[in-house]
Amino acid sequence: MKVLLIWPYSAYDGQTMPLCYIYLVPLIRKYHDIEFLDCGLHKIHPNSKEFSEFIQECKPDVVGISAWTIHKDMATLTLKTVKSINSNIITIAGGPHFTGAADYSIEHDKGIIDYVLKGEGEETFKQFLDTISKDSYTEEELSKIFGLCFIKKDGNVHETPMVLPLSLDELGQPDYSVIDLPGYLKHGYSYRSQAKMQAPILTTRGCPYTCDFCSAPYLNGRGIRKHSLAYLKELITNLYDNYGIRHFNIIDDNFTFDTHFAKAFCKMITDNKKRFKGITFGTPNGIRVERSDQQLFYLLKAAGWSHLIIAPESGSQKMIDRMSKHLDLNIVPEKVKQIQKAGIEVEAFFIIGHPGENKITVDETKEFIKKVKFDMISIHIFQPLRGTPIYDQLLMAGSISQDVSMTSFGKINWLPENWTKNELLQVILDLKKISVENFPSRFEWLFSKFVTSGKISAKIIGEKNRHKLFINSYNLRRKIWNWYYNFIHSNELKKEIEKVIIAETNEEERRKRENKLKEYERKIMEKSDQLSEKAMTEQLIEINPNQKSMDLLLNDCEKIKTHKSLFMD
Repeated sequence: MKVLLIWPYSAYDGQTMPLCYIYLVPLIRKYHDIEFLDCGLHKIHPNSKEFSEFIQECKPDVVGISAWTIHKDMATLTLKTVKSINSNIITIAGGPHFTGAADYSIEHDKGIIDYVLKGEGEETFKQFLDTISKDSYTEEELSKIFGLCFIKKDGNVHETPMVLPLSLDELGQPDYSVIDLPGYLKHGYSYRSQAKMQAPILTTRGCPYTCDFCSAPYLNGRGIRKHSLAYLKELITNLYDNYGIRHFNIIDDNFTFDTHFAKAFCKMITDNKKRFKGITFGTPNGIRVERSDQQLFYLLKAAGWSHLIIAPESGSQKMIDRMSKHLDLNIVPEKVKQIQKAGIEVEAFFIIGHPGENKITVDETKEFIKKVKFDMISIHIFQPLRGTPIYDQLLMAGSISQDVSMTSFGKINWLPENWTKNELLQVILDLKKISVENFPSRFEWLFSKFVTSGKISAKIIGEKNRHKLFINSYNLRRKIWNWYYNFIHSNELKKEIEKVIIAETNEEERRKRENKLKEYERKIMEKSDQLSEKAMTEQLIEINPNQKSMDLLLNDCEKIKTHKSLFMD
């Protein structure tokens, strides 16, 4: 069977790569003829002559596409064009957006999207292709495929729970040649790092938490699954030797959840420092500070971290609870001091404009940033994304429509009650200014756009050159600081590395540790579920819904809970 997978036009933003395909394509090509077309990187519009000619020459039996919410419209247009060229081509959509909007997409885009694949696609997609490649197959056979959504002959939508591979190593090594990694680097790929030769990698999948603005538990399940250290060493070696990669972005949702695993990973890297000269790391999606300690921060520093991101999301405990974040803000100040003690710069993520946000919670966030003194902060505008609990809440409340298109995560796509766009934008500017003013002694401060000297320099040399001066002075300061820190604390780092044991001395010790971690994971899930239900109920009380709406909304808790059974021993 001939299969064509597509990454949609406009999906390349300089920071993302279609990583799903580097795992999916190597697995499927063992059994089917498969090709990949990157319309994002190569700027091939679905309405272009180039795209039509490609489809006609490729002659695929199946065309699949993956998309985030901001790429949804382009993904749908792509499949619509495919159907216009040959209506017999079977189309299937997946990725974060379509996982969260499976039933709606199937019905709303009937005739364009034949099937939706939910969550991780490696096993589901193979089962799907194996089934439809038969001379004949039944609706009943399709119904048995976990994670597949389609319209049955009787007109009803069939939707099954996702299946998640428990052993990640068995998926095989990812093939970065599928997505043309050198092409991405040539076009300036960079994700929260200025390193020239960088690439994203995954070491774990899954998230036991239930933050209401995030769809991670729906996409990857709630149990933490990990690659082995041997697998990861092979992966890093391949990227290091064959692609010249020197900076690795670990884009996991919970890299440090198993602190033993994170420490063992760092130890593996430091043990191979001569093999991996000049190697550095980042965790650009952030880490959970609760799952960390001083020793881990020292080890991260030794392994190549100079910058660490945490995500309190708000300086107001009220908003933290409203988001079902499952975080006690009181632990953050001490954790930040520990990170900085290890010689690592701390960046904090904050979300502004979440439902329930008001002037009081904003003021609490301002005071929190002043108190904690993060090295820098990044402000994200709240986005009601499909597949998240908060989306369904807003939908039920009539605050958002399913037909609304979202084209950018950087735009204000939804406003909380009693707020205007200009007021939210001003809050963002105020918070960034506070962050800069926390460190007036740093010389890049002089070129910040949030202070008078920076505004003056922008008028004299232009905004672009002002920004270059800011970045260059920041990089210079970081180099000086890193050199000084490593010179002063090199012996301390070595002592911390020597304390770490990669593997237990016997299988019984390993089993006990894993069981203890699994039990902690279960408790996190239970507490997160309780917090989610409480937050949802409070939201419903505010909008005064009828009982039917309440039942539908509280089902969001059940949707996430279903993943727990997949990871119970």
